[in-house]
Amino acid sequence: AVRCSRSSDKGRVLLSEKGFHAGAKILEVPPLMSVKEPEENESFIKLQLLCEGNPTTLPLDPIWYWLALSSITVDQQGGSERPMSRGFPPPVASSVQDKVLMLYRGEHDESRPLDEGSRCSARMCRHAGPKLTEAFDLHNVDPLLLSSLLAAWMLNCFEHTESPRGYAVYFVPSFMSHTCVPSAIWALDEEGKYILRARREIAEDQEVTISYLSEVVLLDIAPRRRALLFESKSFWCRCERCTPGRVDQSRGFRCLANVIGQGRCKGTVFALVPKGEEAVCFGRCSRCDSNPSEAQAESYSTTELLLEELLQSWEERPPRGLLSSVKIACIVDWVAANFTQHISADHAYGHLAAAYLGLGSYPEALELIGQRVAFQAAAYPELSGSHAWTLESLADIAVQNIGCQGQSEHVLKALVQEGRAKRRGAAQEALRQYRQGGGQMPLGFVS
Repeated sequence: AVRCSRSSDKGRVLLSEKGFHAGAKILEVPPLMSVKEPEENESFIKLQLLCEGNPTTLPLDPIWYWLALSSITVDQQGGSERPMSRGFPPPVASSVQDKVLMLYRGEHDESRPLDEGSRCSARMCRHAGPKLTEAFDLHNVDPLLLSSLLAAWMLNCFEHTESPRGYAVYFVPSFMSHTCVPSAIWALDEEGKYILRARREIAEDQEVTISYLSEVVLLDIAPRRRALLFESKSFWCRCERCTPGRVDQSRGFRCLANVIGQGRCKGTVFALVPKGEEAVCFGRCSRCDSNPSEAQAESYSTTELLLEELLQSWEERPPRGLLSSVKIACIVDWVAANFTQHISADHAYGHLAAAYLGLGSYPEALELIGQRVAFQAAAYPELSGSHAWTLESLADIAVQNIGCQGQSEHVLKALVQEGRAKRRGAAQEALRQYRQGGGQMPLGFVS
């Protein structure tokens, strides 16, 4: 159904060998390797202490070095005499190790130039191999090979389990490139198999792409998405949503211009995706077509920072139960006066809706969740898990607002048929929102 190819700008890519409809299963494969963080393990404790004592040479979380140590063969470990009682990872077959290395250097060709992500990972992993081989007496392991195994895991692994933490590498799925507008979505089944489904129509010979980011982060502003990808996968995203100079649909501000005879403009000024670390620039207003002045641009940036600082304080101490309805309304008015289509406003409305719910103010909470639904549909018009979950939240609150104790479809249908006019209308709307949310849910999340 798919085949691996090579792109001049991306390296390895995965192409479809036939067309796929939205929701169609493209791929189902077991992990090539899966490794969990051990508990009360002598070797892992030794590794943790080693990292603590060598923060410059071993700056990563110990689990990453454990993944590399879990990828060496019995001969490289020094033979079967290595004391497994001390908790050292069991060896892998040489064929498995070869495939892990292929995920880092293709056919393990040392002469072929590395791509951007591999170069960054190589720099980060360069000193780890010698330190690990020395500390664990791995005299039969080339330190450079251990560094390459570490880089392969860093660039290609997927979260596999949460408690204890576990990671897995999948061979063919690792050939897929990232984009912030993916054509496919993946999920793990109960057995840990990797299930890939089409997120939308995919034509024959079209590249199959996924997002390395979560559904929530896909709605974030481009600089944060790009920074997170660089931090976790060592590359700068250059997809269509991350192209410098492009409008950032998740970073819209209320225009500050005054229109003659109309007062302050009510249009939206979007930030443009910056190039590297350069200062943010802004596009023209969607309504009055004015270009923001230097002072207006500075005001946008200052207001954005103020809201982000407020959100940070709410992450540490949520506002639910702390704010009166009057205070909540004041904050809502301030956010609405400064932001029109902005991810930080979306997050603020989520916190403030929760605060309203804590006061039993369901209509006000519904209004704010409705604002979130509108933002998510506009900022990311593709199928979105975040949009689906927010629609379901909207329906949940609507059901609570009419005093309904059940949220199942048959309960709501009964209300539609037998309830009083007001409750009947609210139940109809809740049913529509539940169904719309189900339609928005990326199909990788369903079996």
